[in-house]
Amino acid sequence: MHFALHAGTVIDPVAGALPDHIIEVQDGTITAVSPAADWSGSGVPVHDASTLVVVPGFVDCHDHLTISGGDEVEQALRPFARQAVTATVVARTIIEAGITTVRTLGDADAMDIKAKRAIDEGKIPGPRIIPAVAPITRTGGHAHFMGTVADGEDAVRRAVRQHLATGARWIKVMASGGNSTPGSDPMVQEFTDAELLAVGDEAARAGLDVTGHLHGGPAVDTAIKAGFRSIEHGAFLTTEQLDQIAEAGMWLVSTVGIGRAVADDPTAPEFYRVKAQRALARRIQMLREARARGVKVAIGCDGNHGKVAVEADALLEAGFAPLEVLRSLTLEGARLCRTDDVQGTVEVGKHADLVVLGSDPLASASSYSDVRAVYRYGQLYPVSQPRSSERLSDQHLTREPVVNGPATAGA
Repeated sequence: MHFALHAGTVIDPVAGALPDHIIEVQDGTITAVSPAADWSGSGVPVHDASTLVVVPGFVDCHDHLTISGGDEVEQALRPFARQAVTATVVARTIIEAGITTVRTLGDADAMDIKAKRAIDEGKIPGPRIIPAVAPITRTGGHAHFMGTVADGEDAVRRAVRQHLATGARWIKVMASGGNSTPGSDPMVQEFTDAELLAVGDEAARAGLDVTGHLHGGPAVDTAIKAGFRSIEHGAFLTTEQLDQIAEAGMWLVSTVGIGRAVADDPTAPEFYRVKAQRALARRIQMLREARARGVKVAIGCDGNHGKVAVEADALLEAGFAPLEVLRSLTLEGARLCRTDDVQGTVEVGKHADLVVLGSDPLASASSYSDVRAVYRYGQLYPVSQPRSSERLSDQHLTREPVVNGPATAGA
């Protein structure tokens, strides 16, 4: 598989905007990024995106394949067959939104593992999945209806080992209460300090990173001591905690979109909507403070599948510069997931994970929803319902004039 993509502009989170560039791809890997005028690949088929913008594939650091906001208890208890269908549809939604890698942080019946296998075998379209299998939670704790319930230090260690055996590549623990569980308080620490420290220790010995579901409260301090790599949500983080997170080199995963979706959803349970609204009132200011203190920020759609533009808009509202926003959507997510050696930027040696956009994302966050085509490891995923009548051209570019021909990327 050898082709090239002619971009009107390549926008890289490190190099910035590169007008009129050629990205050459061979066997799924970027082999050249050069000005079109200097390109010497005569005879190499090229997709013509010369009026469009190309950015790295997005990295969604927090989503679920079987949960989409609303009544999460009902969704988690649906029959296995329906869960499988939902995961298949969501996986396609995610890849067509330009998300080439997703860290899944909990699905009933380990559905993320099953979907990953189907995607890897080419049976269904979808992103690269970094699975956590299920969240570890305590009896009656947040998301107990879809998690691995464990009480006590020995039990949480056993849960980590079970997840590793099932195929987890991350460990997620419900360190604090959550919005979507009836009777759960997001500010309450749901495990003892000893239990959270045991999760961190057991995961580290297995070579796995840990992320904590944490809106705020004392569990944040314990998660920092336990060596967690990231914190999910963080609506009520204090400035002191943000300073500690920055000093520890941890990531904050921003999930504003799902809160906004639930707060405006009349079908969502009333208790969930009320708690989502309360968190929303704090999230933008928290992100503003996180940026000021040097906290590394990635994004997660968390059931608001594929809505990358909503997360980008929230970061802009919090004062992030447009290129910083792109970095959070791409490189920071890759760094968090420890995959930045192969993704997150448009450069030689990286996987050809690329998104073709209809307009400039540095000018407007709405561009992130104007996806024309997606490449994952060089394979082309056309968008089934593009938001514009203009699609990625099937024309090929050689050193001679452009001629018509079939699309070959991914062949």
